[in-house]
Amino acid sequence: MCVVLLVVLSLLMTSLSAFAQTLEQQERNKAVEKAFRDLDRAKSYFESASKEAKFQCIASIGDERFCECIVRNMPGGINFVDYVGLVSQSKQELRYHSTSIDERRLIDTARLARETCAKRR
Repeated sequence: MCVVLLVVLSLLMTSLSAFAQTLEQQERNKAVEKAFRDLDRAKSYFESASKEAKFQCIASIGDERFCECIVRNMPGGINFVDYVGLVSQSKQELRYHSTSIDERRLIDTARLARETCAKRR
């Protein structure tokens, strides 16, 4: 009787362990699926923002090839109007030396994008 009870308890413990592992796997799978959904949402947002920036560029400049280059190379997180502000003002007007390192990188990246694309014209 004792042996049977030990076997049953052992089987029960194994089943509970497997069940717990399955729950953990389900939770991990849900987390991965959520991450993919979030990534898809971010990708859609950036694609939409890029299309809008390209449209604004073409509407104001009229050179599709140049605009594709600008949109591809301009810093992420800014729109075309912000980009124009960064490249059309002097560093003094932008108060470049009193801005943060991240803001300087943004300005430098925008200006580099313009130089790169202007050379390809």
